[in-house]
Amino acid sequence: MAKYMFLIFLFVSCSTENKLGLKKYPDAIGNIEYVKSIDGNFERCGTYPSDPPTSFSNSYYGNGGLKYNGEMYAIKKYVLQNYKSPRILNQTGLLTIRFLINCKGQSGMFRLHSNDLELNEFKFEDQITTQLLEIVQNLNAWEILNYQDKSYDYYQYLTFKIVDSEIKEIAP
Repeated sequence: MAKYMFLIFLFVSCSTENKLGLKKYPDAIGNIEYVKSIDGNFERCGTYPSDPPTSFSNSYYGNGGLKYNGEMYAIKKYVLQNYKSPRILNQTGLLTIRFLINCKGQSGMFRLHSNDLELNEFKFEDQITTQLLEIVQNLNAWEILNYQDKSYDYYQYLTFKIVDSEIKEIAP
């Protein structure tokens, strides 16, 4: 009996769709699903795993590292010049902002995730997240990903190490 209960549990837990018919797991690791109510009219190039037809999934990822004019130096300079710490104690952790750069070099589809320094889920104060999101949205020197004379969308992310609401490190 225990053997059958285990098999039933295993089958239910391995199911890839929830009650709404949405996939439990994304089509690709790190996939950012387009949501019109959040992403507005951000223009993606090509089709994606979640859009029919599903012919574009392998091109959704760029390689070769950070693709920003001036590289990490320019990003850090811009962020640190524009971020005004609200000086709130106990606001310590990692804030990651993930987004998509389209084939025109425009950014969109921003998603935030934050943890404390021990990687437990943590929510930063809105004064911090709203400000950093706006700063990242205003970065406008993203390079276009070209491969075999065609331009593609690609993912990018920035992770901020924050200690008592002060930015200590920025990493791609």
